[in-house]
Amino acid sequence: MIPSLPGYGFSGKPTVTGWDPIRIARAWVVLMKRLGYKRFVAQGGDWGNAVTEQMSLLGAPELIGIHTNMPATVPPDIDKAAFAGAPAPAGLSADEKHAYEQLAYFYKHGLGYANEMANRPQTLYAHRGFAGRPGRLDARPRRAQHGAHRRASSTDSPRG
Repeated sequence: MIPSLPGYGFSGKPTVTGWDPIRIARAWVVLMKRLGYKRFVAQGGDWGNAVTEQMSLLGAPELIGIHTNMPATVPPDIDKAAFAGAPAPAGLSADEKHAYEQLAYFYKHGLGYANEMANRPQTLYAHRGFAGRPGRLDARPRRAQHGAHRRASSTDSPRG
């Protein structure tokens, strides 16, 4: 069983707001029970990670284990310092300092996508009249991709 987040994948658009990770976690536990599963596990990354962690916090006895590939286990004070770009706190082991530096680097250089999504770019389509005309949005990338494909498959290509 691989459920989709409401509004994504194979899931329809929600008719009401409020589908946060906690609500989705509750819904998925109910879903698994309704499907007749007496025991199940959950796995998630990105937003699925948030849902999976919330599922574990619900304490449903049917949920016997979780796996996440983006765990949110940073202590609040460490997270705040890394987000602010502060030097690593004193007393960290070499591994912890390395992890801190990676987190600080991510906060400084890796949040572009999250910042972009926070601006709700999906509203551009509805407000700018692009709805129902996806060809206008992807014509250029397709042409560029098509040209790259022709070049890669030409006789001048090392692959023949």
